[in-house]
Amino acid sequence: MHFDESCQKNFISEMAENQISARDFFSPSLLQSLERNFGLTNASIICFDERNNFISWIDSRGIQHGFDDVSHKAFAEDDSVRTVIYKDAGRDNLNHMNLEPKVYFPCEMLEDYEESQFAKNMNEILGMAHCAIMAFGKNAYLEIVCYKSEGEGPFSEEEKDELYRLYTYVARAYKNFKLHEQSKIFSSIQDEIINSGANSYMITDDNMHVLVCNKRAQSYLEEILGDNVSDTFGIENKCSWLPFLLGDIDSTEKVCHRVVRNYDFFIHTFNQTYSHDIIDRYYWITIMPEEEKRKIVQDIAPAIIKEERRDVELTPAEKRVADLICQGLTYKEAASQLGLSYHTVKNQVQKIFNKYKINNKFELYRKHSL
Repeated sequence: MHFDESCQKNFISEMAENQISARDFFSPSLLQSLERNFGLTNASIICFDERNNFISWIDSRGIQHGFDDVSHKAFAEDDSVRTVIYKDAGRDNLNHMNLEPKVYFPCEMLEDYEESQFAKNMNEILGMAHCAIMAFGKNAYLEIVCYKSEGEGPFSEEEKDELYRLYTYVARAYKNFKLHEQSKIFSSIQDEIINSGANSYMITDDNMHVLVCNKRAQSYLEEILGDNVSDTFGIENKCSWLPFLLGDIDSTEKVCHRVVRNYDFFIHTFNQTYSHDIIDRYYWITIMPEEEKRKIVQDIAPAIIKEERRDVELTPAEKRVADLICQGLTYKEAASQLGLSYHTVKNQVQKIFNKYKINNKFELYRKHSL
């Protein structure tokens, strides 16, 4: 590998251009850029989901999904080194903001490396003897793996230093890519929030970080959780209280409803999908205090909603379902109370949404409860 100043500048320039139009950062084009600018040959990208299950294998030819290449899948699923990397990432709260090198050398991690199952898999499946692994992203779900043959021998100290340097270049470009991407995602979400009419909201990811919280939402959270709740915001902090709000969210529902201390939380899911099958999930959450809900019911909405509902007729079964949903019950809870299946209730709610010409439970509450 080589690290002269012009190569670094070329790589940074290519990645900056890439973030504007590319759908994925970890892609064949990244590997090609690393080879072109730093001489990194014989490398691949391995992708995992948030539960550490193997998803896909990327090389300069493109994406090889797990079900397309049995050998790659077999290697990834019998990877003892990967287990260590995954645990380390969870312990360190690894995410796209990290710039500290996370580089692993299996030959140093495993006793009797040459006799280990990992080394045997490397040889039998990949035809390689040694590798170095650079871990990125949430729970290290993205790895750049560099390989060396038996004839090339293990990585020298100089090569290790070069890989640490390379990690920082890639990590910095990845961070910029994600920040650029998130700004677009947040803009799209905020458009949806404005259209919903909500005036207090926060945006989180599925790794329990509060990424955006407006002042009104923060004041509500302070009433519920205390004055120091803002200390739990940001990508560096995992919220201890957020799992109680998001823990059993059904991502297939358009909106989920929670009630906490006389505050209604309406939780919407936003999925960012990538071609290598990784999904980054975000939530936008609107908050409504009880007194605001009563004001809508008593003072503002009746005349408007009455006009909107004039030609809408629900069947008795649909009305029973709508009543329960507006009381804050989930689909599963409503199904249990009515003696119906979850899917029957879900289908009835969709019919109700279609009749009212609405998209979520918040709008259903406004139109059906008044």
